[in-house]
Amino acid sequence: MSPTRQQVVYYTSFATDYAYFAFLFAATRLLAETGGSQWQLGIFGACTSVSYALSGPLAGAVSDRWGRRRVMLTGAIGTIAVLAVGATWASRKLFYVMAAVGGVAVALIY
Repeated sequence: MSPTRQQVVYYTSFATDYAYFAFLFAATRLLAETGGSQWQLGIFGACTSVSYALSGPLAGAVSDRWGRRRVMLTGAIGTIAVLAVGATWASRKLFYVMAAVGGVAVALIY
């Protein structure tokens, strides 16, 4: 029995959400192990939370206009892009930017 489109969308959103929060855990641990201060760790978490909170209502309006499935898949693609760029660990500033972009991508999923 093949999965329905709705099941595929739900699985995709779950998998990308799980992967993104695993990335957040790993990133904060990596920042802490490389000498990041508590302030820097807090800013990292705030980048994700604030961008999610600010983009959530906008994501709802966008999904009303263009369709929930399309917006959720866009968020999943954005999350995958954040994970791919975050895996390079180029600099701390890049991690802060990826945390903010990831917050927006997760808001598109939910």
